[in-house]
Amino acid sequence: MSIEIKGLEEAKQTLENLQDFASPNNMKKIMNTVGNMVYNVTMESFENQKSPFGDKWEGLSKKTEKAKKGKGRILRLSGDLEDKWNIKASSSQVEITGNTKSKKGYPYGAVHQWGSKRVKARKFLPIDDDGYLEDNLKNAIEDMLIKELEKKLD
Repeated sequence: MSIEIKGLEEAKQTLENLQDFASPNNMKKIMNTVGNMVYNVTMESFENQKSPFGDKWEGLSKKTEKAKKGKGRILRLSGDLEDKWNIKASSSQVEITGNTKSKKGYPYGAVHQWGSKRVKARKFLPIDDDGYLEDNLKNAIEDMLIKELEKKLD
């Protein structure tokens, strides 16, 4: 008596496609896409002057308003905070870094993201105080991953 097993070619192809999906080159591409998604949400915060969670940024202080002479957006002076972002992807992680310089010991970006005793937070990064991604971004990343996986399995 012999048993014939059919469909192994399809199973083998599916496994090869999964292996291709998880390859270092493909994962680096996916991580870079994730980095760009985070970057885009961050840039929308600066453009819309509200947090990725939908909270409108607090207006400028009278002192800052006077110094800017009514020109320019909130958190926009030299452009260092908004313009200097880098995305560095590997096959296992992505790093999105901004200008981390501090002016005379004042960590400008961190203070505006998380606030201080003197400055209310103007969140621009799509993470909450516990380090979790904003839900819409999290869902968009999950959707992108599912689509990428489906492409490999078709």
